[in-house]
Amino acid sequence: VVIILIVVFIVFASYFMYARQYLWAFLTLFLIFVLIAPETIKRVKLSVGKDGVEATYEKAQEEKIKKDIQENKEPITRERIKFFRDIENKIIKDAHRKLGGELKREIHYVYGDKPEKPEFMFTPDGTIKVDNKLIFIEIKHIIHPELARNIINNGIKQLQLILDRFKPMAGADLEAKLIIASSVDLDIRGINAPDNINIEFLVTKRK
Repeated sequence: VVIILIVVFIVFASYFMYARQYLWAFLTLFLIFVLIAPETIKRVKLSVGKDGVEATYEKAQEEKIKKDIQENKEPITRERIKFFRDIENKIIKDAHRKLGGELKREIHYVYGDKPEKPEFMFTPDGTIKVDNKLIFIEIKHIIHPELARNIINNGIKQLQLILDRFKPMAGADLEAKLIIASSVDLDIRGINAPDNINIEFLVTKRK
């Protein structure tokens, strides 16, 4: 039965690609991924709304926070996770208050021709939709100033990759906002971001 469903989904995906219905082609390929690797996406929930299909990835925030802690070369502890989470939640709420629109968290984006092995997966810290504009919010918390340049440049590269890949199939104008949070002075000379990525620096309390 699974094989038959996969064949059917492949046929539909091919049709949607031919008809340039990229959103539905992506959904169909994602359903194949669900059939092939159910354990991998066991925490993914699909919902259909007026804006299309969305995938909500449970516990994605905590997994991203752990990666951010590792990027800062810090040990992963419950206290450190809570510290990062509290800062991130406050920043997201402040950004939402300034920008307005509709805020969503833990939306998981998958890109690639092979649903069982995506080219990359991306869960922004938040997305804010204002009219026909969709803004990816990515937060980088920097503890050690000597790591700032590498962390910021990696954040810019990741956001630019996301914008380049998803813009052709998006139903809205895409932008990105990289928010750098730190309690230490940072040397950011020579760091440049493209026009569609806005960088904002915030001063946080010392741990």
